Amino acid sequence: CACLWQAPIAFWSGLLALLKVVVMPSFCLISGHLSPKAIDERRARSLFQLFATYLIFQSLNYLNLMLSFRLNGFNFETWPVQIFQTDRQVVTWFLLALLIWRLSMPVLNRTHVPILISLFIGLASLGADLGVNYQNLASFFPYFAIGNWLPRKLW
Repeated sequence: CACLWQAPIAFWSGLLALLKVVVMPSFCLISGHLSPKAIDERRARSLFQLFATYLIFQSLNYLNLMLSFRLNGFNFETWPVQIFQTDRQVVTWFLLALLIWRLSMPVLNRTHVPILISLFIGLASLGADLGVNYQNLASFFPYFAIGNWLPRKLW
């Protein structure tokens, strides 16, 4: 039967689908906990390095995609260069999200209700068509904010 060799693939696909619900929110929560509440000069340098890393990996992804299309005989529009507004989901969305979240937390922490504001942003993003990369950025923001807000004793 041809279905026997597909059984392990179906099992692992199902397991990964179940884990996705827990893994990404947990990763955002831990990232929020490890992120600073304020930005000083050293933190600003690390944010710049994070942005440079994002640009490098987005550029490499763009070049890889362009070469893959062209070497296989498909048309690939090179202009405008799609580094920030890609129509495909790429893994580097988290680097940009981490940069934006870390920049926004000092401002958000000055309010009296940072968790409520982040929840509003996350829920509002579910009703908007932001594209899959920016949808993730906004919808996982509450987990990051909660991780940043939780006291160290709770960890």
